[in-house]
Amino acid sequence: MKNKTKGRLWKNIVSCLIVVSMLLMLPGMELYAADKETITSDSAISGELDISKVEGLSDDFIMGVDISSVMSEFESGVVFQDFEGNTIDNISDFCKFLKECGITHIRVRVWNDPYDENGNGYGGGNNDVDKSVQIAEGCAAAGIKMLVDFHYSDFWADPGKQIKPKAWKDFDADQLEQAVYEFTEDSLRKVLEAGVNVTMIQVGNEVTNGLLWPEGLKPNYDNIARFISSGIRACRAIKPEIPLMIHLDNGGNNEMYRDWFDHYMERGEDFDYIGLSYYQFWHRSEEHTS
Repeated sequence: MKNKTKGRLWKNIVSCLIVVSMLLMLPGMELYAADKETITSDSAISGELDISKVEGLSDDFIMGVDISSVMSEFESGVVFQDFEGNTIDNISDFCKFLKECGITHIRVRVWNDPYDENGNGYGGGNNDVDKSVQIAEGCAAAGIKMLVDFHYSDFWADPGKQIKPKAWKDFDADQLEQAVYEFTEDSLRKVLEAGVNVTMIQVGNEVTNGLLWPEGLKPNYDNIARFISSGIRACRAIKPEIPLMIHLDNGGNNEMYRDWFDHYMERGEDFDYIGLSYYQFWHRSEEHTS
């Protein structure tokens, strides 16, 4: 691993990307939550949200949304409609519609194995590698770029939980480091084979308190750096030109970010972006947001 000075951190971070996960409802778009075979004008539940377009943005401004749950929505019978009322019931047409609405990037989370021993999904989209590939194929058909978000867990990974995948539950730190590399390399290869233009990769999701607990629980920065760096090396082995992001939450806490990245940069591989999530409800009161 590379040793870096404290000051080099800010030199190497070329931008700071705010990542916001959201349920997409574009202007005039309607969502019907009913079984495909039984949808009628009387039985469907619809909802609309009008959003005014922001003018004057630069040509390279990223217009992105997270559609990680869309494949499960299709499987559950959710049907979308475009502005003219035409049905959108497959990922390719869905992504093409997003492209027509100005969306340039799609963010997709990747979980290892979001199913129990009976094959029942944990929910939240059941975003395994196969679903990521399906979404990648839709993005490729529409010409939309993709951000891949590796959680290294079977379900949501965030500052309150970073649970090891079931298949890795008995692994020690050395085994976890190798498992991260192999999973990242294999998954990224499959996504890229779908023909999508991956323009950024998150190596971990909201790793403020580490990842792959308990081995990678903060303040064990040695293991945190080992695991993240293993994912970074795997990405670079597949396609080194794709920019890499390390993603934390608590976006208003400058002191925490400086401390976290000072520790990481002493131990970890180089990267390109800091990604941050900012939730005003948890991270700051209104009087401090002006």
